[in-house]
Amino acid sequence: MWLRLVVFFSRMQDFVTGARREREADLEIEAHLDGLTANNIRRGMAPAEARRLARVRFGGVMQVKDLLREQGGFPRFEAIVQDMQYALRGLMRSRGFTTVATLTLALGIGATSAVFSVVTSVLLQPLPFERVDGLVKLVEHVPADESLTGTPRRVLGMDLYELTELRSRTQTLSHVAAHLRITRTFAGRDEAVRLVGAAVSPTTFPMLGASPQLGRVFAPAAERPGTDVVVVLSQAAWQRYFQGDPNIIGRIVTLDSEDYTVVGVMGTDFEFPNAEAEFWIPFVLKAPPEGMRSRVDMTARLGDGVSLRAAETEVTTVLHQLRGPPVDTLANTSGPPRFESVQVRDAVAGPARPALLMFSLAVGFVLLISCANVANLLLVRSAARQRDISVRAALGAGRGRLITQSLMESVLLALAGGIAGLALAVGGVRLLHILGTGLSRVELGSRGACHGSTRLGSTPPCLPLPLGCRW
Repeated sequence: MWLRLVVFFSRMQDFVTGARREREADLEIEAHLDGLTANNIRRGMAPAEARRLARVRFGGVMQVKDLLREQGGFPRFEAIVQDMQYALRGLMRSRGFTTVATLTLALGIGATSAVFSVVTSVLLQPLPFERVDGLVKLVEHVPADESLTGTPRRVLGMDLYELTELRSRTQTLSHVAAHLRITRTFAGRDEAVRLVGAAVSPTTFPMLGASPQLGRVFAPAAERPGTDVVVVLSQAAWQRYFQGDPNIIGRIVTLDSEDYTVVGVMGTDFEFPNAEAEFWIPFVLKAPPEGMRSRVDMTARLGDGVSLRAAETEVTTVLHQLRGPPVDTLANTSGPPRFESVQVRDAVAGPARPALLMFSLAVGFVLLISCANVANLLLVRSAARQRDISVRAALGAGRGRLITQSLMESVLLALAGGIAGLALAVGGVRLLHILGTGLSRVELGSRGACHGSTRLGSTPPCLPLPLGCRW
């Protein structure tokens, strides 16, 4: 053990003092050659002939230097460093080839990374809530004869009255919560700012298994009219507008000229109904004006051991009881049922899944084409460097060393292309986010999944949903 440590530190010292070790080796070899030359001269040889025979008798100078290097330092690592330096000099001499190969790799890697980032966030990453498989949404299939557009549509949510009745009658759903996107003007210290938030049922937080970082969430009575006006802040809003004040609980904040009492602050991983939400207020259950229909988005959690089909059957039964028996055109078709329970994960990712999968497959082929093009460029470059390779082999370079030198060029090109591709990927993700912000569910392929508040009997309009929205 101690011997290995001594050898290691000795090699480390030789590695650090590599330049001095090279000079000492040159001096030692030169001294040997001078001694052999002097012996030949004493035998009566001419100086030039004596020097030549001395070099022949001594052997290859480079081979002797390699043997000396192997006895000290870390020869394999030093060889890799030398090969990398040689490859870097070669690439710098061929700037046209290097530029084309790097840009080709950067385009393939950047496009693939950007699209894979979007696919991962939309399709692969689970929602940050417990037991996500139990979270469901209600989708109503509106037939063509009831649609203003004359085509079948998918509508999210239900009427507020229907939601309250479903909550009181359901046996398969443990939680039923409504939520609505809202905006409020916050009168801050310097200037007023427009905040995006959500009005949510008090059952939303226990349904999602979310706990506040500070304070508490809404009490069950908060959804009744006439109760205290309270608000829960997001982590970002707490830090941005209140400088992370630990005494924020109980503080009065003004939103749209109305005073709210701060009762809690959520953690950084809580995003509902999307990442834009900066505050939450209770969703108050109050009847809409006469002649108006208040349709809200609904999220529910399946009870323990309850299947999605059982919950769908119960919801359909309750809503048919409230609305009356279904029309004949809906009872005998082989299409989708009038009311369908869809897992939240599928409701969010489903509309965009085909487009994202096709897009990722397309950019995967782009990456393969880029790699094939770079491989062809390297083959052409290798064919043009046959003379250089032959000279290095004649000087004593083995097959492994020649292969290592070629690999070093590929590694450097891959590093350069990867770094440039990473920069393109960051820009591509931001561009996709900007483009996706203006897309609605219809444009993402949801075939008319809509929600909103409209007059009684009319079909609600589609509301925009950002590409990065989780709900």
